[in-house]
Amino acid sequence: MAQPLSCGGGFMRPTEQCRGSTGGPHTRKEDIVMLTVLGKEIDFDVTSPADMQRYLDAEAAMQRAAASLPPDPNPAAMATMEGLRAYQDYLAAQCKLLTDFIDTAFGDGTCNALLGPKTSLSTLLDVMEALHDAISSQGVQYAQRFAAYKPNRATRRKAAK
Repeated sequence: MAQPLSCGGGFMRPTEQCRGSTGGPHTRKEDIVMLTVLGKEIDFDVTSPADMQRYLDAEAAMQRAAASLPPDPNPAAMATMEGLRAYQDYLAAQCKLLTDFIDTAFGDGTCNALLGPKTSLSTLLDVMEALHDAISSQGVQYAQRFAAYKPNRATRRKAAK
């Protein structure tokens, strides 16, 4: 069974918020759930309503912004300067769309921390895939933990009788 949260020597219910010496809320470092993506830790918890709302808001903003993306480049036009410019415009717009999503969903600077010194659409797609995999993995872990607290069908039927 989990230990009750402790703050300043006192115990509190899970619905209470701990206040530090400055009067502001704080969390113990060991209580923070981190999402590990490409070897980097991101402060994101799929069971946090605030984190999930930030993610959903970023997703909605990305969907709205995607409506104004330039069209996919024509591969046949890549042999011309005009075609290369259209391709560069496409790359820049796609990269901005994804970097804005990542920074909005996971915090400013997250994209730079994950990408490193060079932004490319290929690397951004790798980051997006790694984020998806890490979030899915964290979700599966919590689903397994939650299952331990949910009675199975036979137990529910027996209790209903």
